[in-house]
Amino acid sequence: MRKVIFSVLLALQILLVMACQSNPTLPTQTAEVRRVVSGQSLDILVGGSPYRLRLAGILIPSFLPDSQKKEAQQFLSLLLTDNSRHSLSSVTVTVEANWSRKDKFGRISGYVWHNGHMVNEKILKEGWAVVFLDYTGGEYDQRLLNAQNYARVMEKGIWGVGFKSQR
Repeated sequence: MRKVIFSVLLALQILLVMACQSNPTLPTQTAEVRRVVSGQSLDILVGGSPYRLRLAGILIPSFLPDSQKKEAQQFLSLLLTDNSRHSLSSVTVTVEANWSRKDKFGRISGYVWHNGHMVNEKILKEGWAVVFLDYTGGEYDQRLLNAQNYARVMEKGIWGVGFKSQR
């Protein structure tokens, strides 16, 4: 009988520890994409309310020439429109964000999901941005770092041979 009670208590303790370690999730909303502002920002519409969204956890480096910043913006547009198969105004995404918190530019910061993939991660994986974890909650930090490491190893985007002299 003591073994059973001990086993039950141990199992409950393990479950409690596991529950405490889970990452908190941010509220999600379905949004209509209105405009790709840059390689790291979107104008979206949620329930009729407009928002400017900064993709959390990524940064388009300031050292990039304007032409490369434009390429990052075009990559984001193509990613959201499935290589221009759909118009941008018809694109719907899921946004995970703290909707009441805005940065000094009036943007919310969040994670964008499109067709089952995290857009923030895809931009990093293709080498169009670097990880910037200052304003993340930590829930996807390792995932974003892994995507950046992949781009570096594969020499994609800004990690490619043509960009090495600029860093």
